[in-house]
This record gives sequence, structure tokens and C-alpha cells, in this order.
Amino acid sequence: MKIPVVLVLLWTGVAQAAGFAVDVHSARAVGMAQTMKAHIDDASAVFFNPAGLIMGRQLDIQVGDTLIIPGLSFKSAAGASYTTQKEVVPPPHIYAAYALNDDISLGLGMFSLFGLVVPWAPDWPGKYQAVRTELKTYFINPEVAGLRSSAALPSSTVHCCSPASRMAGSRWAVEVGGSAETEE
Repeated sequence: MKIPVVLVLLWTGVAQAAGFAVDVHSARAVGMAQTMKAHIDDASAVFFNPAGLIMGRQLDIQVGDTLIIPGLSFKSAAGASYTTQKEVVPPPHIYAAYALNDDISLGLGMFSLFGLVVPWAPDWPGKYQAVRTELKTYFINPEVAGLRSSAALPSSTVHCCSPASRMAGSRWAVEVGGSAETEE
């Protein structure tokens, strides 16, 4: 009996906060069903693909918001239905990108990856477990993207760095042309 229980526990994934996930970080991205990550040429590259900042050649500022009104319902064993109170949750996003020259671009973004408010009526049956659940996160990302040409490389390579990625110790780069390098 212990082996099936262990297999079930190993089979399960991490739950994380997917129920609170916000995926509306740009009107253009929502309109394109989030498929524009490989070719991004506006300030929202700060969120989707920082290497895309190098594609912009001017100051680009984007400010947006999506009004989310979550609604949940609960049906008790006695058959009574209860619903959450309607409350607007506006997860904002702000992006700015600026090309210093043809080889270096800067970006700054503020966005929310997770956020939701679930207010129940004070008299619902679960009032001792939860009356109001609220999660709001805000991220501020400064980014730098640059092209570095070298005689040793057959083409230019886009290098990006984010303080957040450096703190986490991650490695990443984006290939433009025929070669790519990673930075630590």
C-alpha cells in the first residue's frame, strides 16, 4: 500500500498560485493570444522578452490596466447557494523603453503577476475559514539590452541583463543571427 501512495505523491505537481495568476500584461499580447514573445518591438518587451528592447529605436511608454471582476459560488449541503461580492481588481502595468543608441536600449517595467480579491458575505457558512482573501503582487524590472559585434562572431549577439535574473543566478540570452552567448 505504501508504494501506490508514494507514486501518487511523486506524480503530483506544484500548485503554486495559478488561481491568482494575472496574464493581461499588454493589450497587444492579449489580442495576439500571448504569441508575440519571439518578435517584440515595443516597451512590453520588459516583461515578455527583454532582448526585444534592442528592436525599439525611440522612447516608448505604455500604461495599461484590465478590470477583472472575479466571481465564485458555493452550494451548501442543504442546497443554499452563496456567491462572492463583486469587487473590481485592476492589475496595472507600466512599461518604458528607450534606445540610448543603435547598440544599447534601456527598459523599466512595473506589472503584477498575481493578484485577486475574493470577498464573501459576512454571513456565509465558511465565515470562520475565510471572509476576504486578497493577494496582490507588484514587480519592478529594470532592463538593459545591447548588441555586441565581434570579429570572432559571425553576427551580432543580443545580450540582456536584469538585476533580478542576476540575483537568482540564472543564465539566459537570446540569439539574433547565427550565434548566442549566455551571461551570468
